[in-house]
Amino acid sequence: MKTKILLASVLVALVMSCSTEFSDDEFLTGPPESFDDLMAQGWSAFETGNYGIAVETFSAAAERKATLPEVYLGLGWSNIRDLNLENGRIYLGSAISFAFLDAVNGPQIILDSKCGLAGIALAEGNYDMAIDYADQVLSASPAYEFNHDSSVNPEALKRIRMTAEYYRGDYANAFQEVLDLGLTMDNVIRETPSHGSIASLAVVDAGFIPVAGDTLKVPWLKINAPSHGLEVDDFYVVSGISDGGNPSLTALVAKIAKQGGWKVKYLLAGGDILVTALSASEAALVSSINISSAMYMEGTGLVTRLDDSSLTGIAQISVYSGRQLVYINTVTALTDDGAIYSITDIDEGGTQFKVFGNPVFSNGQRVSVDYYHTDDFGLFLTELIDLVSTIE
Repeated sequence: MKTKILLASVLVALVMSCSTEFSDDEFLTGPPESFDDLMAQGWSAFETGNYGIAVETFSAAAERKATLPEVYLGLGWSNIRDLNLENGRIYLGSAISFAFLDAVNGPQIILDSKCGLAGIALAEGNYDMAIDYADQVLSASPAYEFNHDSSVNPEALKRIRMTAEYYRGDYANAFQEVLDLGLTMDNVIRETPSHGSIASLAVVDAGFIPVAGDTLKVPWLKINAPSHGLEVDDFYVVSGISDGGNPSLTALVAKIAKQGGWKVKYLLAGGDILVTALSASEAALVSSINISSAMYMEGTGLVTRLDDSSLTGIAQISVYSGRQLVYINTVTALTDDGAIYSITDIDEGGTQFKVFGNPVFSNGQRVSVDYYHTDDFGLFLTELIDLVSTIE
């Protein structure tokens, strides 16, 4: 009933001229309380947690000036804190509708109202809308803060987004909010494209090399790299490679440069390592290539599939098996050419993701990846929901 009376007052005020709205004239019975006094009392009650009193006070203010947006902002936020979400939504909608009448404070009132609507949407399970409202506020004002409650700030909005992303199943986006909030998770590991120098490197053999008495079914390169610091499944990137003026090696050198190097398969005695060659025919030529230096690389992925046409620039990339993906920071070529690639899809809990960019990666190309992963995605989700449930 109070809402209907209030809306009727608004309509009367809109139809009649401003000179006929309720005022602070002396004909009022009893000592007059001005609109400004009531607004100050209302915000004071709100800031001290007396939300029921705040609602009553803002309602009295609305009876005096029913078209000023701030009074509906106060009513909206006070009702939210008093757990009357439907009233809160109605009043915040009115604040936005009337914001144009306050040229000075209107833009801020709109942001304050949308922030409150983000909280209502989250509480009601409308996660897409909660994210949308939070995005609108942070996009317009990255350092946003509600004047009447300093805890309503960018951190609070990111928490809304984190919770909404989790409940709609976008765990990578939820984890991004964890990072933005500076929170930590025990069950998440960051893999960065780190590297170290290999002092000297020489291809000492190529072709079919037996290991432990067995003849391998693929060509291998045997490389001497003293004090290399490598582990199996690390990747090492050659640099300073040259065809030595031999035109027959030019294409192979270019291919190695684009692919970036080779993955370590076996560690041998004396600093030797075995790595996969590019092909059987090329393996025999590799020892002729001049390789002056190399680096070992961690934090890589392998392009395992391109889209059907390769024209869109979308490539599927796989990381090491056993590393269950949580979030991808960046992807670049091993020899960074400055190209920017955007993540289009992540197989959360799996080992694959997709990127878009130009120049398009080649199928089988090794790339540099800065990413977060877990060894147990179930434990990761448990820890994430704990953050969502307990964060204040």
